[in-house]
Amino acid sequence: LGQFAVAGILGIPENKVTVVIKRVGGAYGSKISRASQVAAACALGSYVTQRPVRLHMDLESNMKMVGKRYPYYAKYTVGCTKAGILNGIKIDVYTDAGCSSNDSYLPYALRNLDNNLQKLLSNHYSTRW
Repeated sequence: LGQFAVAGILGIPENKVTVVIKRVGGAYGSKISRASQVAAACALGSYVTQRPVRLHMDLESNMKMVGKRYPYYAKYTVGCTKAGILNGIKIDVYTDAGCSSNDSYLPYALRNLDNNLQKLLSNHYSTRW
């Protein structure tokens, strides 16, 4: 997504953008889509100044810019034997995706469970983009 965002803001083909990532993990979560906003801002700054650009945000600025995760509601039933051994979980998960459905990782997280995921659109703002 970073390659797509940089190409879009600079008006160049995606295959002309090379993205090199030093490391991913930790910090404030979701590096897949949220980093594209920072990458696009840095690319534009670098293009205009013809110099390398680094963007550092404190946690408050980061959260204002990239948003938070969707709110979730889950109903679940857990089954176990009399000996206390888990033998099943039934889970129904609902998420308020706001006005645009994007960036939900829950289907991937729950792919190994028998589950019911309902992503609902509402008149709320999207918490992701």
